[in-house]
Amino acid sequence: MPQPEDLDPTPGSDPPGLERRAFVRRMTNDAVGAAGRVFGLSRALTRGAMAAGQAVRENFEAVTVEGAGAAATDEAEAEAADEAVEALSVDEGKLTAAADAAAADAAAADAAAAVPATEPPTPAAPAPFPVSDAQAAILTAATSAVLAVNGRESAPLATHVRIHWDGETVRFGSLGWSRRTTAIRMDPRVTLYVEDPESDGFLAIEGRAEFIMGADARDAMAPLLSSTGDPAEVERNWAALMAVDADRVVVVVRPSKALPGRRS
Repeated sequence: MPQPEDLDPTPGSDPPGLERRAFVRRMTNDAVGAAGRVFGLSRALTRGAMAAGQAVRENFEAVTVEGAGAAATDEAEAEAADEAVEALSVDEGKLTAAADAAAADAAAADAAAAVPATEPPTPAAPAPFPVSDAQAAILTAATSAVLAVNGRESAPLATHVRIHWDGETVRFGSLGWSRRTTAIRMDPRVTLYVEDPESDGFLAIEGRAEFIMGADARDAMAPLLSSTGDPAEVERNWAALMAVDADRVVVVVRPSKALPGRRS
């Protein structure tokens, strides 16, 4: 009658073939498990590992634990396991290379994202219109002009304004709610008609108007409040304007064209 130790041999009494097959089975299962972990990245690896595992299983079914048949089966199992490990190593090498390439791409993308976006360059201010010396003399001497603005669904609007020429721009004061201020906000293209006080000549200055408002309006208005630049006179005249209506703006016109002419 067989004894219990014959049915359940201890590790020290396992036949060499049985130990070898147990080792091959563990190694093959590890190969298949590794292939499964990378299934989504390498189908070729999964197919190779599964095929090797199937071959080992088929060999296990044909194994006997005795005689030359066991030795031949052990050799076949060893060859199949070697092929599985070799296939796994080759595909893992490809997978590693692909993973390194993906990591390099991700690092490059992170580096590009870390670089702050450059601000577009601020457009340079337009160069002053080159008025002639004679035209500059007329603008410097003039204290008033006729302003023409484009009306909204109506004829152009012409009004009289006090002006000051600073060498590059013509400025004048206005009320923030006035009709001409509203018209300029809708269309900043304006024309100033300036007469020469010393002759019958005139200038038609075309340009675009800009606003100076708020706390800066007082300083921008100063040349119009005192011909001599006296601070006391500036403050006195500004206070008088604010007492009438505090909604004050200064309109600055940068000439884009100067057309001379004569009234006669």
